[in-house]
Amino acid sequence: MNTKTKLYSIFHEEKRYPQDITFELIKGVRDYPEYIQEMIDYEWKIISKNNPYIYNGVCYSLISSKEIDNQLICEIQECSYKDFIGTNIKSINKITDTQLMANPLAACVVIITADKSIVVGKRSVKLAEGQQEWHIIGGTLEAKNQLPESPFELILKEIKEELNIDSEYIIDLHCTAMGRSFWNNKPEFLLKCITSLNDKQIATLYQSASHKFEHDCISFIKQSDFPEFIKNNKFSPIGIAALASADILD
Repeated sequence: MNTKTKLYSIFHEEKRYPQDITFELIKGVRDYPEYIQEMIDYEWKIISKNNPYIYNGVCYSLISSKEIDNQLICEIQECSYKDFIGTNIKSINKITDTQLMANPLAACVVIITADKSIVVGKRSVKLAEGQQEWHIIGGTLEAKNQLPESPFELILKEIKEELNIDSEYIIDLHCTAMGRSFWNNKPEFLLKCITSLNDKQIATLYQSASHKFEHDCISFIKQSDFPEFIKNNKFSPIGIAALASADILD
């Protein structure tokens, strides 16, 4: 079943593990019409000058996706974070055909602690997107040995970098669906994670996280408190989609 709201869409809803997701990589690097490439170059010149933390890493455009039996097959092509900033972030209102945007694959994860809380973080102003927005842990798929990393590899990496949680403390990690936030059209794998660590243990580990700078702070929200928290705070639309897909929100 597909779900669509004013903020996001959810699709390919099915519980999946690493063996259930396949990438088909199109050879070559994604190119764009000249007028879009000019937008990309212009916006990157501005943002890279003003943000020392941003870098132009390899990403992977989602060209198409389909389900065959329980397999989710994603057709992708190499692009760059520069492309994403120049199309999906800075020029989304200028590009009427969303297929001409970079649309790089990303992933985010609902982490449920031993105390039955969900971990959220307030994104730093140092980041290129979603500044001062509350969100769950996530990131954009990058290259690993010249091939795209899986959403599971990405999430394990992000959990370690942003919270300092090792994989040995993860009881279960699976994909619940894919989603898109309408504000940036970025396709994301939505994952759900159960950890054996409690809130206090995670809060302590977070203080030594290598990428602690990505958040001003983290917090632990009970499921029953989420509607009020989202109402009173700026919360990521794709984060809300992930919470809904993980049955945290009605």
